[in-house]
Amino acid sequence: MEITPIKSPKHYEDVLSRIELLLDANPIPESSDGNLLRTMLDTVRAYEEIHFPIPTAD
Repeated sequence: MEITPIKSPKHYEDVLSRIELLLDANPIPESSDGNLLRTMLDTVRAYEEIHFPIPTAD
């Protein structure tokens, strides 16, 4: 599976679904699935920082 930056809400939902499947499989962190999971989580984090920012306290 090729990992690309998330470009749309649909792509975001698809990536979240794939992450859920990977989490259910409980991959070993250093395995290919573990690395894929880590990369997908980083991609989601980057998307969420842009599209769902957490406001700072004043």
